[in-house]
Amino acid sequence: MLRFRRPTAWYCAALGLGMLVFAVVALSSPGRIDVVDGHTRYDVGRSYLEHFDSVVRDPTAWFAVLPGRNGGRYSSYRFPQSAVAALSILTSDITGVRSEARRHFFFSLSGAMLAAAMAVLYAFSFRRMGHADAASLAWAAGGIVCTPVWFYSTTTFDDVLGSLAIVAATTATLVLGERKPIAAATASGLLLAFAFNCKPPLALFTPVVAAILWTSQTNGEQRLRQAKILMMCLVLGGGVCKLYDLWKFPPSTWGNLAEAQGAFVGLWPGNTLAGLLSFLISPGMGAIWYWPALIIALYGLAAWNSNSGQRWVVWSVVASSAAFVLFIASIRFFSGEPAWGPRYLTPLFALLWFFVPAGANRLGLWKTTALLCVSFLVQIAGLSIDTMRFFAGERESSASRFLEDPWSYFEFDRSQLLAWPRQIFDVVADDGPRATRFSPAKLPTLPWYVFVVDSGAKQQGSRDSSPMTVSSAPNTLSPAEAVESYVRTRKPLDPRTSHVINSFRPWWSSYRYLPRNGRPVDLDAAIAFLFFIGAAGLATMFYGSSEESAGRFWLDSRATMRFLRHLPGK
Repeated sequence: MLRFRRPTAWYCAALGLGMLVFAVVALSSPGRIDVVDGHTRYDVGRSYLEHFDSVVRDPTAWFAVLPGRNGGRYSSYRFPQSAVAALSILTSDITGVRSEARRHFFFSLSGAMLAAAMAVLYAFSFRRMGHADAASLAWAAGGIVCTPVWFYSTTTFDDVLGSLAIVAATTATLVLGERKPIAAATASGLLLAFAFNCKPPLALFTPVVAAILWTSQTNGEQRLRQAKILMMCLVLGGGVCKLYDLWKFPPSTWGNLAEAQGAFVGLWPGNTLAGLLSFLISPGMGAIWYWPALIIALYGLAAWNSNSGQRWVVWSVVASSAAFVLFIASIRFFSGEPAWGPRYLTPLFALLWFFVPAGANRLGLWKTTALLCVSFLVQIAGLSIDTMRFFAGERESSASRFLEDPWSYFEFDRSQLLAWPRQIFDVVADDGPRATRFSPAKLPTLPWYVFVVDSGAKQQGSRDSSPMTVSSAPNTLSPAEAVESYVRTRKPLDPRTSHVINSFRPWWSSYRYLPRNGRPVDLDAAIAFLFFIGAAGLATMFYGSSEESAGRFWLDSRATMRFLRHLPGK
């Protein structure tokens, strides 16, 4: 079995993996704040640094912005998301000339850092399961590039942050559970509390962490102590979340707050059956199409279930996953548009990756390789063309349709995956006149908007009753003005009018259409730096390794089964 010759070499290899993953994900990013959610979180992060508060000061940042303390504008987003933005802004200012565009660029790469951290955590988990060092590194890298985590690490959506918290909590239980049970319970409990502050439904994965902790302990008293620690941490997390909300929105603001919230699409009522079936098999967002390696993970769950001592783990995963999927399916905007596939299920996919090596042992080399390759290509498809082209460039794909008809994802024209080859062809084959602008937005690094209003068209006196509308107007307009403009014209945006929509998605491709003095960073220097980081990471991964067959380098899937057989409780 491949082992690094010195104990410290493993830590160097794990660091190298993180460097490589960061470089790959950063080079896959659009290099800008690509969604309105991210714009709001960015502005709060900027307020953290510049004003030591969480007031939203940018008048063009409007999504999830509500009236709060002392008449200020506050976001309903929680602390962790904007803390990431603040750290990104601080990094930008420390490493170069201060500018908003540069800050936006660094914020857009924050997901790459989160993906790198997730890959390192996977590597430690798989090594704890008994995999060879090189196999652990390879499976860990696959957990990023063969799952939707790759795509969502390149966006300014916040799903990868919650996914990282769940992966970290699971890793803490696997790595520390037997040797330091109380430390494992404390670490995983605090990480679950952090996950709750990212998105409260992530607390539904607490039974998974508890089950993994308890399988490594036969002492009933110790299990009870671990359960108390987990619950105390979750209560602490919930208290912090509530206090942060109360600081922004004290009781004196609740009247105005309720009125302002009415301008956005409500959580309920949704069509749960439509959501469930859409998640499972619909062409527009079916998990099986956007993550084919799900099949391997399901085989892996069956493999873990074959060990009697691990059945509680498997059934806790099944129960938690079912509760999580049911909750997401029940809300009105279960798709999380504008997105690539089932966005809200990203944390679940990240959790299920822990079971993929065991599933590979059951499926065999060739079937596993085929499913992983297809999963990799699906992620490449999402990273190649900006998702906004799909929603704005084609009238039939308006983002309002899933609110009007929750079954719309069963229509083939709602599938970005099926539209991807045609969009690639359109971008490559376009020989028309040069676009007159880089982006519909005010700045090239800001998003152009998908406006979310509750029957906004009716409020404007129009016959159109779409509750969500795609606007091609620049974000110099207020949300109400932009919605009114779009309702009046009812014209989809021609992708050929903006370079950012009519080029490939990564920043090193689209930025070529910006003048040199208008780019957030020096294009050649940034590309060279990231290639250097990736090459250095790859070299560090191989540092000190001994010879082993190429096949075992990545597919040491039987190690998980040996790990299960040696755990207590069989």
